Amino acid sequence: EKKEGEDGRSALYVADELPDGTLGGFALDWTEDPSVQPAGARSCTVADLGDLRDLGDGRPVSERGSPDLIVTGRGGLDVYSSSPDGGGWRRVRSLPMSDLHTDAAALYGTAVVGGRYVVAASRPGARYAGRGHESPAFVYDAAEGRVVQRLAVRGVSSSVAVLD
Repeated sequence: EKKEGEDGRSALYVADELPDGTLGGFALDWTEDPSVQPAGARSCTVADLGDLRDLGDGRPVSERGSPDLIVTGRGGLDVYSSSPDGGGWRRVRSLPMSDLHTDAAALYGTAVVGGRYVVAASRPGARYAGRGHESPAFVYDAAEGRVVQRLAVRGVSSSVAVLD
């Protein structure tokens, strides 16, 4: 149960478009596992990250043309894809906060660049208020499953936008 002042779990609702262009009823399609983002998500972005393959065995885990969910929060960054075999939503990429080795306490706000790269903002923990910290934005390569660049070492942002 969500308490006042807590972040809630991410949820995805879907609706069919009716012939007249209006939306039909919404149905819950996916909810975030509380063990993945223990303090709730900060942001959730829906984007097509193209063809993604399992980083271990190389089998397809997401196909171009299908939406992916990019969830950020105190747990880091997670990508969920609708399984090509119809098995529902699965977490196919994970970038835990502990792997970033910074003062950042959470990732939030994302933008997708080139259908492959996810730019995620970070923010420092409360203990760094008024003090120096390292809380950069990160460029995450979703196809390779790794951070490829850090931006603005002390860049604290609530949103990320990419201009073409």
